Amino acid sequence: MKYKTNPKSREHKSRVLNLYEHIFALKNLYRQGWLKYWNVDENKCESVGDHIFSMSVISYIFAKEYRPDLDADKVLRIALFHDIPEAIIGDIPARDKFPDEEKRILEEDAAEKIYRGLKSSEHLMDLHNEYVNCESKEAIFVKQIDKLEFMIQGYFYHNHGIGKMDFNLFEKYANQWIKDPQLKEVLEEIKNP
Repeated sequence: MKYKTNPKSREHKSRVLNLYEHIFALKNLYRQGWLKYWNVDENKCESVGDHIFSMSVISYIFAKEYRPDLDADKVLRIALFHDIPEAIIGDIPARDKFPDEEKRILEEDAAEKIYRGLKSSEHLMDLHNEYVNCESKEAIFVKQIDKLEFMIQGYFYHNHGIGKMDFNLFEKYANQWIKDPQLKEVLEEIKNP
């Protein structure tokens, strides 16, 4: 895994500070797929923390704008915590074809370790499991936003001359992952500005 800086984790008495150690790691962990597959220079590559921020903002806004049937606050909570386990397991790009079940187990173990001792640990684990297992319409929506955010980021990288984007592959991903009609409209705007 490539990091902006080498995070040096330590154990704190405060569980909140321990959580922040993981947040700090995510803010410094590059999104590995951009480096590995899309030739984005490290100096311009987003971190997992950057991705979580973008995901959280657009998940909430898209839910408010396009999906009044969803609980937008729940969408936001799921988006905020969807990649926290990557602080321990790292960012594993979809193109690496890592076994799904093995990744799910690693993520669950990491989430339990990160949230252990927090008063909200049960709630956070419930959000984690809901997202991973697509147990609600909010979780399914956030999963699709996760893929859409990847494509939006690629579009902006492309427009700014950063990296080498393969929009045919993006199209394949879009058709495979994004089913929500309103999100497909946003995707169409990216493809046909």
